[in-house]
Amino acid sequence: MSYAHYFALERSIKELGFDVERSELIEQFTDGQKKSLKELTADEYARFTTWLHTTFIQGGSRSDGRSTHSTAANSKYGPLNVMRRKLLALFFKMGYQKNSKSDVQAVDAWCRKYGKFHKGLNEMDGVELPAVITQAEAMYKRFLEGL
Repeated sequence: MSYAHYFALERSIKELGFDVERSELIEQFTDGQKKSLKELTADEYARFTTWLHTTFIQGGSRSDGRSTHSTAANSKYGPLNVMRRKLLALFFKMGYQKNSKSDVQAVDAWCRKYGKFHKGLNEMDGVELPAVITQAEAMYKRFLEGL
């Protein structure tokens, strides 16, 4: 199976300003069941590329990463929520947990106090979220080094 269509979509998505990782997109699409393109069946691959196109390309993102169709960008599987979940997962690994789930309020408070843009988790757009994710990844790296 050729993955050329996927790689063209990935390139377009990144050109729109979204910081996405292939394995995370596949995990998101398969609800954590699969992590690589090779694991997808031909039918899953076709549905995956359609989902990517609908979510990111038709989602109305402009070149600055801001959505012109906020409903698509903020939908459950939209690019902004994918990035928010990535941020929540990083903080979960660092102990920001409440009843074995991500402590959204604590992460939101961190974003407002320490985040690059001092905005709440749901107030950041497609340009701001990647920068705060990078900031949190650096924090996570220091967290791991401290263990």
